[in-house]
Amino acid sequence: MIRIYVKYEQVKAGDKVKFEFSHMHYITKVMRKQNEDKILIFNEKIGEWIVKINNSYGIVQNQTRKYKIQRRPNLAIACIKKPRMEWMIEKITELNVNEIYILQTQYSQNSYLDIRRLQRIMEEAAEQSNRISVPTLHCSQSLQCFIQKIDMKNWVALHPKATHSATSLNNFDGILIGPEGGWSETELSYFQNKVSIHSNILRSETAACAALSIWNFNFIA
Repeated sequence: MIRIYVKYEQVKAGDKVKFEFSHMHYITKVMRKQNEDKILIFNEKIGEWIVKINNSYGIVQNQTRKYKIQRRPNLAIACIKKPRMEWMIEKITELNVNEIYILQTQYSQNSYLDIRRLQRIMEEAAEQSNRISVPTLHCSQSLQCFIQKIDMKNWVALHPKATHSATSLNNFDGILIGPEGGWSETELSYFQNKVSIHSNILRSETAACAALSIWNFNFIA
């Protein structure tokens, strides 16, 4: 069933919900849905509900799932080239990331990000992957500003020469991932905790997906 991420803060059975123009185009023109067909709407506040299409509106039917708060990892990722960054944002959303921090580091490859486009990518990834929430995306900031706002004891940085293994990832609330050029020596000195997840040097987007996959596997296990 088609899933649409909406901005409503509360709904109940019988309510009318109005779809955004882009959603109506997708529902009626792309997916060829008609009046009386049913779709799903969702977000982290209302959970997931069945909605019956009625022209440009939907009539709320019944709730299928409630949103459950659960522990999810946060990622702080160095800014990389636009196509790879967008691909990574999509995939880490599918892999259940909680919050995303975009960092400007010494070897970052890109300084401009279209936050609205990235937000839409996350929403579409949530629709496709069956998750109810959409990650929180924080605006780009320098690594120095970031580390002043958080408790570094709760974060771990990925580094191929680190001595700690990937099994310790779940001991931390967040994972730091550097750019393709890696962390500078000065940046490495900021990190209290460092972990290696592979003997090879991975691209940033590969490292993000691998780290989240390991974290999810350990969490389920």
